[in-house]
Amino acid sequence: MEIYYKSAQAARDAGELEIYRESMKETRKARDIIDALIRERFDGYRLNMTAADIVAAGADLARAALVIAATVRDRAHDGRFSGTVRAWAATVRMPDGSLDDELSWLYTITLRAHSCIVNGLSDMMRKA
Repeated sequence: MEIYYKSAQAARDAGELEIYRESMKETRKARDIIDALIRERFDGYRLNMTAADIVAAGADLARAALVIAATVRDRAHDGRFSGTVRAWAATVRMPDGSLDDELSWLYTITLRAHSCIVNGLSDMMRKA
């Protein structure tokens, strides 16, 4: 399923609320897959994970990039992200309203994922 970029209100107005909900469900699934892979594959020093691992676990690459970029953008105050990663994250199209305070948790990796890990994931996604 492709990422649905309209807000909930726009989806409701267009009669596409079910498409919106399905897209949100897939985004949460990608977020949860990435969270699980970090928990399983981070040994305290290294993250043994590739973009192919994310896809193999059931998340599409575009949606995984959206989740990782949303996490970087949501943590804009965090100085541990490189300038390259911040610039990349700014280019990833976000669904309307996705970074609003009441919705950002749906799109972002858990706070347990250290920003340096997210920075490395961002580099990996940018190269993929």
